[in-house]
Amino acid sequence: MQEPMSCSSQNNPLQLDFHRLDYDHIEEILEIERMVQYEPWNVDMFAEEADHPRSFSWVVCRNKKVVGYLCSRVVHDFMEILNVAVHPDHQRYGIGSAVFLWVLHKAVSEKGVRCVHLEVRASNESAIRLYLRHGFKIVGERQGYYLTPSGREKALLMDWRKN
Repeated sequence: MQEPMSCSSQNNPLQLDFHRLDYDHIEEILEIERMVQYEPWNVDMFAEEADHPRSFSWVVCRNKKVVGYLCSRVVHDFMEILNVAVHPDHQRYGIGSAVFLWVLHKAVSEKGVRCVHLEVRASNESAIRLYLRHGFKIVGERQGYYLTPSGREKALLMDWRKN
């Protein structure tokens, strides 16, 4: 496992460390995934992210424990965010925003990303607020995209573009 990149400072009392996603993280990620996702990814999906040459996926740790992650892929100047989650015990502390901004900054500065795309459940109001707050715009929707206990719900398509 590589050395962590830290965002610990007086301005960041959360003491977060960021690591590229690798096999060592998958068990902890799966625990979080099963708690927060209605249709959780399986071990093979995360293993693919650990191996994929276009993967730009990160975990965020607090006290050496994985508390969140963001999986994405970068192709040229385009990034697609595939999966984001924060452990329920660590939600509402700014960790989702921190990992989101960390990955976005790294993608722009290291990979030359100029456009980011994601899709989100229309009912996931907290995630939508997070994305809007960080400059994303709703650009479309997919009807009946996500499975729910009572049927299906639409996905909102969101984009961010570097000025």
